[in-house]
Amino acid sequence: MKYHFLDDYPQLRPLLLAVFTDVLGMCIIIPFLPIFTIQYGIDAFLLGFIISSNAIFGFIFSPILGKLSDRYGRKPCMLFAQSGTLMGFLVFTLSNSIYLLLLARIIDGIFSGQLAISNAVICDVVPPQNRGKQMTTMGGAATFAFIFGPSISGFFYQMYGIFAVGILAMIIASFNILLTAVWLPESHPRRIERKPEVIAQNNQALQANLANNSTAGSPPTQKVERVSSILKNSKTLYILTLFCIVDLAEFIFETTLSLFVFQYHGLSITQIGLVYTSMAIFQVSFRVFLFSPLHKKLGDIKTLIMGGVVYISDFLLMSMNFGFWYVLVLMLYITLGVVFTRGILIGFVSRTVDANSQGKMMGITSSLDSFTQIVGPFIGTFLLMNQTGVFFLLSLVGLSGIAFVMSFRLFRFGFDAKS
Repeated sequence: MKYHFLDDYPQLRPLLLAVFTDVLGMCIIIPFLPIFTIQYGIDAFLLGFIISSNAIFGFIFSPILGKLSDRYGRKPCMLFAQSGTLMGFLVFTLSNSIYLLLLARIIDGIFSGQLAISNAVICDVVPPQNRGKQMTTMGGAATFAFIFGPSISGFFYQMYGIFAVGILAMIIASFNILLTAVWLPESHPRRIERKPEVIAQNNQALQANLANNSTAGSPPTQKVERVSSILKNSKTLYILTLFCIVDLAEFIFETTLSLFVFQYHGLSITQIGLVYTSMAIFQVSFRVFLFSPLHKKLGDIKTLIMGGVVYISDFLLMSMNFGFWYVLVLMLYITLGVVFTRGILIGFVSRTVDANSQGKMMGITSSLDSFTQIVGPFIGTFLLMNQTGVFFLLSLVGLSGIAFVMSFRLFRFGFDAKS
C-alpha cells in the first residue's frame, strides 16, 4: 500500500506550518550573522551564544512540553507552545539592542516544543513501519524553514530592518495558531479512548487482534520499551547516538553557513539570500517529485547511508573555491543529506518505545536537536574565526564519516529496511 502524507493522513497537515514556525524562530537571524560580527564587533563566543540561546532553553523545555502532551493531550500543548512563540516574535519585532534580541530568542526557545509534539502526533496516527517517511515529510518543513526562512528574513532585513522581519514572523505565528485551533484533531490515545465510539472500535480491534494472534504462523510483534527503561535499551541508545552525531554535523554547518560562505567564498549578503532561496526551492521539488520513489526503491537504511555519502562528499568539495555558482550547486546538493537522514532516524527511534511514551520520546529527540543547536554554533563560530576553512570542513567530514559507518549496523536491528 502506498502512503502519501496529504492523502492518507490529513490530520497531519496543520503540523507542517507548526514545524515551520518552530524552526523559524531558531534560524531567523542566520542571514544577519556577518553583519552582526562587523557592526557590533562580536567575538566567537558571544556570537555562538546569541545563535544558541534559543536552543539552550529548547533543550530544557522541549522534553517537558512533550511529556505534558502525554498527560494533557497534543492539541492544548501545541496551542500553548504556539502562543509562546508568538510572544517571542513580538519581543523580536521590538528589539533595538542585542539584549532584547537575546530575550526574544530565550522566550522562543522556552516554547519551542512544536516539533516534538508534532512528531508525537505522527507516532499516534501512523503505523511504525511507515513513520520514517512521514517523519521525513515533517523534517522537510523544518528544513524548509531553516533554508527559506533565512532567505525571506534576509531580504526583509535589507529592505526594511528587523521590525519588518518580526512582523512577518508574527503573521505566520498567528496563522499557525488559527490553523491548529480549527483543523488539528486531538490524537493522544488516552484522550481519544475516552470517547464512546472509540471504545467500541477498540473492543472490536482487540477481539480481532486476539483472533489473529491465535492463528498459527502469525508474525511476532516487535518488542518495544517504555521510555523509563531507555538506559537499558541498547537499540534506542545506539540510534539516538547516531541521530546526535548526524544532527551535530548538520547544525555546525547550517548555523554558520552564511558566515562560512561570506568569509571563505566571498559571497555578498544578496548572494547568500539567493543561495538560501534556491536551496528551499530545490528541497521542496526533490521531496515532492523524487524522494518517494527513491526511498521506496532503497528502503530506510540504504537511504540513510546515501545521506552519509552526500554529507562527506559535499564537505570535501566545499574546500575548493570556484565562485558563486560552484557554491550554489554544492548547497543544493547538501540539502539531500538532510532529506535522507533526519526523518528516517526519528522514525527508527519512535519504533523502540511504546505508544504511551511517544510524546516523551519525541521530547528527547527534540532535546537532542536543541543540544546540537547549542554546541553546534559554538563549535562552528570558533573554528571559522580561529582556524582555517579547510580544518572546519575536515571536522565535519570526520563527524559524517562516523555516522556513515554506524549506519551499517542498523541492518542487524530487525527493522524492515523498506517502509
